[in-house]
Amino acid sequence: MSEGGARRHWLDYVAVWVALFAMIGSLLSAGASWYQFKASRDQLSSMKFDQRPWVSLDLKPQGPFEKDDSGWVYTFAYDLSNVGRSPAFNVVFSSMMIPMAPPFDAPPPSSGYSYPDPSAAVRRAIKDTCQQNEALRARGVGDILFPNSQQNLHWKAHSQVSTKGYLPALAVVACVSYQFSGDPAVHETVRVFDLERRDYGQTIHVDDFGILPQDLVFFPYLIDGFSAN
Repeated sequence: MSEGGARRHWLDYVAVWVALFAMIGSLLSAGASWYQFKASRDQLSSMKFDQRPWVSLDLKPQGPFEKDDSGWVYTFAYDLSNVGRSPAFNVVFSSMMIPMAPPFDAPPPSSGYSYPDPSAAVRRAIKDTCQQNEALRARGVGDILFPNSQQNLHWKAHSQVSTKGYLPALAVVACVSYQFSGDPAVHETVRVFDLERRDYGQTIHVDDFGILPQDLVFFPYLIDGFSAN
């Protein structure tokens, strides 16, 4: 190989390595830019998460459990609090009451009773209750709840239960939905409470005209009884 040919061969070899290093540098630069973008996006998401409203929901017993024109109804008090850092818009609340199991035809034996797992029915009731909020929002219903503010209200939860028989318990399902300014996402806080007779092993006789509040207990349902997003 002549001296000129060897020199050209060496220059071609150097050019290949220069191009390879340039490509590696471009890849590293692109990777650094992607990580910088991801870090900025995560930081922005974290800031948004930190600044958004958070609406808490609590239910308190009131009663009584009684009949009205649409069926059985239980009155309870509920508190809404915005514990976040921004106003909550389009705040809508709904609640319903469902039997934990179909009514017994006769009082259960003194030895006690059992009934099927109501978890699936409770989950369906949660979905239906929150969908009621969506229907209300579509009609323009909704309030504003500012940070560190609270609403103390009352609600009558209705249930289309049979007018005869003995219920082991009922579930009161409540859902509050709201939005954050500039964010189309709908956030929900859900609470489920158990309503049953105070005396152990006693059922709710739905033939009765009404049951006094002191004869009932109202406490958080342990399975799927709370969620917030």
